[in-house]
Amino acid sequence: MTENNKVVRLSKKPSIKPKLDASHLEELANSGIPVEIAIKNGVKSITDFPKIKQYLKDFGISTFKAKDIKSLLVFPYRSMNGDSWQPRLKTFPPINFTDEEGKEKARKYLQAKGSDNHLYLPVGVEPASETPIWITEGEKKALCLTHNGFSCIGISGVWNWKGKDDEGTSLPIADFDLINWQDREVNIVFDADKAINPQVLNAEKALAGELSKRGAKVLIVDLPHGEDEPKGVDDFIVKYGKDEFRKLDRQEYKRSLSLSEAINGPKSLSMTWGEFSDLDLPKREYILQGAFPLEKGSVSFVSSPAGAGKTMFLLEVAKMLGTGGKGLADTCYSPDVFPVLYIDGELPPYELKERAEMFGLNDLRHLTVMSKIYFEIMDVTPVLNLNQADVRDELTKYIIENKFALVIIDNLFSLFGGMDLNSAEAWEPVNGWLMRLRSKNVASFIAHHTGKGGDQLGSIMKLANLNNALILKPETTGDDDEHCCFSVQIQKQRGLGNKLPGNQFHFKDGKWWKEVNGENDEMLCQIALLLDEGKSFQVIADKLYPHKTEEDRKKNKSLVNRKKDILLKKKYIEKWELRFRLTDSGRIWTDTFKEDY
Repeated sequence: MTENNKVVRLSKKPSIKPKLDASHLEELANSGIPVEIAIKNGVKSITDFPKIKQYLKDFGISTFKAKDIKSLLVFPYRSMNGDSWQPRLKTFPPINFTDEEGKEKARKYLQAKGSDNHLYLPVGVEPASETPIWITEGEKKALCLTHNGFSCIGISGVWNWKGKDDEGTSLPIADFDLINWQDREVNIVFDADKAINPQVLNAEKALAGELSKRGAKVLIVDLPHGEDEPKGVDDFIVKYGKDEFRKLDRQEYKRSLSLSEAINGPKSLSMTWGEFSDLDLPKREYILQGAFPLEKGSVSFVSSPAGAGKTMFLLEVAKMLGTGGKGLADTCYSPDVFPVLYIDGELPPYELKERAEMFGLNDLRHLTVMSKIYFEIMDVTPVLNLNQADVRDELTKYIIENKFALVIIDNLFSLFGGMDLNSAEAWEPVNGWLMRLRSKNVASFIAHHTGKGGDQLGSIMKLANLNNALILKPETTGDDDEHCCFSVQIQKQRGLGNKLPGNQFHFKDGKWWKEVNGENDEMLCQIALLLDEGKSFQVIADKLYPHKTEEDRKKNKSLVNRKKDILLKKKYIEKWELRFRLTDSGRIWTDTFKEDY
């Protein structure tokens, strides 16, 4: 092109100068939002004081606040129905407001006074589409997700998908009716602190329920929570990348049906036996197997007189699940590692610590302990009384959030203060709570006391919904140093029968062993083999039984002598010259025993 005989060169493409302040560009970059994406969505900066003042005036906010504001970051909202929607503003720095209780709070974001809540749709997110959609809190997070290939709707607060009608009733905002939800995959991703913030968790559940009612397939995304972990999804993507975000687990939300829907609705749960048999139902799964099987979601009781060993028994159960190993003299084992919550109501913290050391629990990261007495030492209110509904509700949230497979409650008397144990009515709310845990696949194991007759104290109604009920009966052994010795009576073991007939369990110095009908097979076998080798009673006692004093050594020698008498009586050994040797039946017995172990 020529002008006045001079050549004028045109640039290939006019450069775009973003109307964004440098500090705002940095803010957006920290959320993984490139400048071109911000400009495409109309995001702009206001740094001119008169314009800041005018924005506040238009928003119905006192212009007196303008003097504290250095700049505004403006997020325009895209209307879905032709209405004119006002933007939301982020203020730099945040401005202070006095809430209804007279407390001063800092506010980062502003929207026009009296205006309705709206959904934030970045450019490219189509309301009528059938493609998967994401929902998060905040405009920046929605822009970040959409830019990274996850079409996302933003809400201005976890509860801001709701508004109020003229009568003050809380309802979903009208924007919800403008989006196609039917059969659409909707992923909800709120901040990681929902793990410790019940307000956010409740909002997530309510939103998921509303979307599910509208026909959406709702998936919940849990961002990892921890001191060094990002809080929001934009922070997560900036730190780890979109591919790592895509790998995060998504849990499908299952909405609770009302009774009316379950009986009369289009998805009625009433059906023929044939239809019921054709259902794809979860299979029976165990967290403990062997002599005492423990199902996922089961409810179990173990009762005994004080000091018989029920705490020792429960600590051993906890250890097996926490290690995925064998226990209780190899009669039981856990098929995998499962997280366990142990709630203690009566032991002083120092004694609880000693028992943990005795069982080697200190290094097991899948075991968590709550001590009622320690809570009281730390002045926690309310006290850890599981007889109170609010305490049970708070505990339920913690149990579900941390995905415990088993909750051990030691014991009923100390942790359910004020309960009338003889009243079936008093037990009903607790039974409802245990059933609620069962519905979440959380097993519970409760320690209780027995009365003079040997049965568990209180109303028989406690047995009604139990999967398992054990009675531990203390046995005398003559060994004062044993921590416990008990036989197991199966009061109830749903569908499995009694798999521990005649067993006695002993625990001493961190080790369990069992006797069948009063005979310790493992010890008897070892004693028989050592006698066959020509070892003396004292040598055998020193090898098999720990001792601290000379008096202990004498007791242990006497114990070996008594075991020798049992072996003679069963004809597993016989006298030969000046010592003992195995009989033919004794050799078969010891060979069989060694194969089993």
